[in-house]
This record gives sequence, structure tokens and C-alpha cells, in this order.
Amino acid sequence: MVFWFKEKQVTPEEKKTSFRAIYNKTIQGLMALFKENKNAALFLLAFMFVSDALLTAQLYFAIYLDQLFRIGDTQKLVVLAAMEIVAILSAYVIGKLSDRYGIKKLLVLSCWILFFGFFTVSINSSLPIIYVLASLIGLGIAGFYVTSRALLLKISPISQQGEYFGFYSTFQKFASIIGPLVWGVTTLALKDYGIFRYRVAFLALAFLMLIGTLMMIRVHDRTEKGFNYG
Repeated sequence: MVFWFKEKQVTPEEKKTSFRAIYNKTIQGLMALFKENKNAALFLLAFMFVSDALLTAQLYFAIYLDQLFRIGDTQKLVVLAAMEIVAILSAYVIGKLSDRYGIKKLLVLSCWILFFGFFTVSINSSLPIIYVLASLIGLGIAGFYVTSRALLLKISPISQQGEYFGFYSTFQKFASIIGPLVWGVTTLALKDYGIFRYRVAFLALAFLMLIGTLMMIRVHDRTEKGFNYG
């Protein structure tokens, strides 16, 4: 399909650039982002915290299930499959609801669902409830990724949307570093406390989620009263 896709032709003059020029433009773009479009910068920071917790939880969830519930691989597969299947099936529905009720409202609601799910997982000891929570988290995952990209489109300058989605990916990559670091430091610091350290680590992820959610509430949708594009 990529081979069949037709892209606008680029002139030879447009192709001429250097790594140094791209690097300098990237730094300048980041500086301009925080100086000229604080609303989008706040969104990206909030996105980083939420995505941070989310990606880390997905990475270590199987370990968490193994350490706390001592379940086999088949049961782990069922729990993780429930999460992903709900995410797939609900993504379209949430997208339609965001068109009707507002992108930011659905995004913030998705963040709260994720926080509640993470927090409850960290204190829950019942395996049947884990299946329910995994499905709930799947719903939050779908809502978060569907609406976060849509909101970024609304709050980024039309002429720079490609650049802003580059920022989006950059902040997501930072989340891939910070989250596992928080998990690793927590479990290492509490290594003498047995499986309790995994509960604390998951609770730390919920705290990161809470920070991101509270920041996301402050992000202005372009259609909201009082929106300042800068």
C-alpha cells in the first residue's frame, strides 16, 4: 500500500539540507513551542506523563500478574487480550462520541478512567476483578490515543501540524525512558519488601497518570472560551 501511495513531488532545491540544519531547526522548534504556543506545550507535557505511565504498565503488566497472582501464561494472555480487544472495539465509538460531546471532554474522561484503573489495580487482590479492570483500562487506552491525536490537530498551527506531530512522537519517546526508570528505581529501592514493591511501583505509575490528568484539564480546546492560541 505504501508503494501505491502517491506523494507530492519535492523539488531538488527542497531536498538540499544538512543534519546540522535539521538539528538546529529542531532545537529552535522546541524553544518556539514553549515560548509561542504554551497551550500545545502543556498538552505535550500532560501527554508525556499519561503515556509514560501507560506504556510502562503495558510493558510490566505480565510481570505484575505473575508476582501478585501467580497465574499461568494462558490466564495472562486472557487478561491482556481483554484489554486490547476492548481498546480495539471501543476506539471508533469513542471517536464518534468525541465529535458529539467534545474531544477534550472525552480525553480527560479517558485519563480519569486510566487513573482509576491503575490505582485500583495497585490495591486490588482479587483475580476476577483484574479482568474487569483490564477491560476498563482498555477503554481508557482507546479513548486516550484517539482523542489525544485529534486534540493536537485542533491546537496546533495548520501550517506546522507535521512538526507538532514530530513533537508528539518525541515526547512519547521520553515517556519510554522515564516510566521504566520510575518502575526500576521503585522496585529496586523496595527489594526487601517482596511483592509489595510491585504494588508501590504500580501506584507510582498511577501518580504519574494523575499528574498528567490534572495538567490535561488545563489544556484549552480551541473552541473553549478564553482560549489563547499563544
